[in-house]
Amino acid sequence: MAMQNSPKPLRTVKQYRYSRTPIGKGAFGKVYLGHHVSDPHFFVAVKEITPNGEVTKSFIRSHEIDTIKYISHKNLVQLIDFELGSMVILIMEYCNGGSLDSYINNIEHLPLDSTKLRYIFKQITDAMCFLIEHKIVHRDLKPANILIRHDHTSEGMAITKIPLEDLTFKVADFGMARVFSDDEEFRTVCGTYLYMAPEVPTRSYSAKSDVWSMGVMILECLFGNRKLRELYRINQLGTRVPVNTDRALVNLIRCVLERDPQKRFDFHRIRRHVFFRNDSVSTQTTRDAVPLQLFRNNPPVTIETLQNVIKNIDSTPDGESCLDDTVVIDSEDDLDLDEVEKLRLPVEFRR
Repeated sequence: MAMQNSPKPLRTVKQYRYSRTPIGKGAFGKVYLGHHVSDPHFFVAVKEITPNGEVTKSFIRSHEIDTIKYISHKNLVQLIDFELGSMVILIMEYCNGGSLDSYINNIEHLPLDSTKLRYIFKQITDAMCFLIEHKIVHRDLKPANILIRHDHTSEGMAITKIPLEDLTFKVADFGMARVFSDDEEFRTVCGTYLYMAPEVPTRSYSAKSDVWSMGVMILECLFGNRKLRELYRINQLGTRVPVNTDRALVNLIRCVLERDPQKRFDFHRIRRHVFFRNDSVSTQTTRDAVPLQLFRNNPPVTIETLQNVIKNIDSTPDGESCLDDTVVIDSEDDLDLDEVEKLRLPVEFRR
């Protein structure tokens, strides 16, 4: 008689062995914990993607596995190796501290102060500058795709208890990434709605769409707001930053959440912003709640507007569609805000 609850057998790929119990789930498949066959202490994250039809070829062509593999930056999750067969298997650097999303959820004192925001988003900005220099756009930047790595030896210690300076924040999940040429505009409407730049649904956007996504992440950390409906309200109507907020941070938010992509800062300009040049707490803070007025010169994106955009979107070009675990909103469907969890998943709009 077979034993119940027996562990799932290990799987081996290249020089790595991994469990069959998933530790996470991304836009394109499940993620498992593995290790090098000759060193059980060298951990890796293994992502399995089950392709359909020509997806394997389009994945290589559209998402440039080779290009991402051979670039390396301390604030990017490194793609170590991959295997193409009946499924696509990505062997990646393992980040033992979870994600920025879980960090925000579990931290005791929110909002994050300027010093912590500066530390976190300086690393993210450095990573994005590196990607831009290599002509790569991410297209799904969000807290769940910012992973944390640390070398702290205290087992069982909550990530929020580890000193911030011991944490390294890394941009992850290049499932929607693209290599681009100068001045290229993208047509595929993909990403995660909550963090999606307003120009993305128009099917004409640039690498600056990632800048907007980072701006929403800053707001999420600043306000400590975990209610999706409330975050949507902020995105739609604008808001006021709290009293005693670093004035340089207020200016940065205005620069990255500029609705006009031509006026919006790019990542290199963000890196030179005074907020990141000063590693100490700014003495210039707001005395009163300051209106961001993000939408002063532009109408807010309403649900009705978005529905009209969806109805007029052409079919997504071949090879550009998103894969597994993608929320697809067809033109015949109503966008029901009660299904708020959908706003946290990758999305593709089709006619």
